Amino acid sequence: MKTRLHAALLLAALCLAACENDEYLYRDISARLWLGETYTSGNLIITRDSTTLSFMMLDASVTEDTLHVTANVTGNRAPLPRPFILEVVAEETNVPAGAYTIGETVIPADSFSVRVPVIVKKEISGMNLRETMAQLTLRFVPNEHFLHGAPGWDTFKVLWSDYLTQPDSWTSYIANYLGTFSQARYKFIIDNAGETDFSRYQNNLTMIQALQSYLRKTLATYNAGHDEPYLDDDGTPLTF
Repeated sequence: MKTRLHAALLLAALCLAACENDEYLYRDISARLWLGETYTSGNLIITRDSTTLSFMMLDASVTEDTLHVTANVTGNRAPLPRPFILEVVAEETNVPAGAYTIGETVIPADSFSVRVPVIVKKEISGMNLRETMAQLTLRFVPNEHFLHGAPGWDTFKVLWSDYLTQPDSWTSYIANYLGTFSQARYKFIIDNAGETDFSRYQNNLTMIQALQSYLRKTLATYNAGHDEPYLDDDGTPLTF
C-alpha cells in the first residue's frame, strides 16, 4: 500500500510539471534532422543541397523573392511543434544579414518536414548580382529536439543572382540534345520555346528530339533574318 501511494504521488507530481511546461510534453531525442530537397526528374529521384534563383527570370519590377530550405526529420512524429536551429556559415556566405530574411524554423506537429522560407533581395549594397552569385549557407545545429541526421546533409546553400543560371533539370541527358548550358543558349530557349524547366524531357527521346528540331528551325529563321548570327556566350554562333 505504501509503495502504491508513493507511485501515485510521483505520477501526480510529474503530471503537474508537464502541465506547467506544455512545450516539453514531447521530447524524442532519437529524432534526427537533415537539410535537403528531394524531387523527381524524369525517372530519377534527386536530392539537392542547394536552391537557386535568377532575378533575370522574373519581371524587372521584382525586388525580392522567396526561396526555401527543406528540413527533414527521421524518427517519430511529435504531437507538438518542434523548433530547430539554423545558423549562418560565415565562411561560406558572401552577403550581409540585410540581404535576406529567414522564416520560422519549426517542424509542425505531426509532420516530418517543413519548408523554411528565405526572402532574398535583388539589390545588395556593394555587390553586383549581374556579375556575382549571392550565397547564403545555412547549417543545422542540434538542440533538445533533434540530433544530426544524414551525414553530410547538415548544410544547405541558398544561391541567387541577376543573370541566368543553369536549372537543375538541365542534366547531362538534356545537354546531349540542347548542348552545354550557357546564358545565351538558355535565353534563346526561353524566348523562343518558353521552356525553363526540362524535367518532362528527361529520358523522353521523342519529346527532346522534337524540341531540338524546333530550336534548330527557329535559330535558322533568326539567323536568316539578321545580319549577324545569334551568338553564344563565347562569341561563336549558337548551334543546337
